[in-house]
Amino acid sequence: MALSTIQKLALSCIGRRYIEQHVFTPVTLLAITTYIDDHYGGRKARTQNVRQSLARLEQQSLLTVHTLNETPPVHTYQLTEMGMLKAQEIILEEDSAASHGPDLFWS
Repeated sequence: MALSTIQKLALSCIGRRYIEQHVFTPVTLLAITTYIDDHYGGRKARTQNVRQSLARLEQQSLLTVHTLNETPPVHTYQLTEMGMLKAQEIILEEDSAASHGPDLFWS
């Protein structure tokens, strides 16, 4: 199952929350979009695109969507066990890439 960049970043965002808090914490769409924007270095993630990407992850049973009974309704996203395994893979790839900066190639 090939994942888009937005899907990978969304899984990374939710997975990192779990790693930090040691609890499967629901994460809001706003938090996910902000995380993606931070990784793109600017405001590039459109809420609608992120929402569609998250819907595809839900169809693949990688996360679940919960709607909080507020006005307007707030959607939160939580990883399934399979989603957490995929998120851990993505986080390991990200951390490995970050630790192998350009200095290694030029020294």
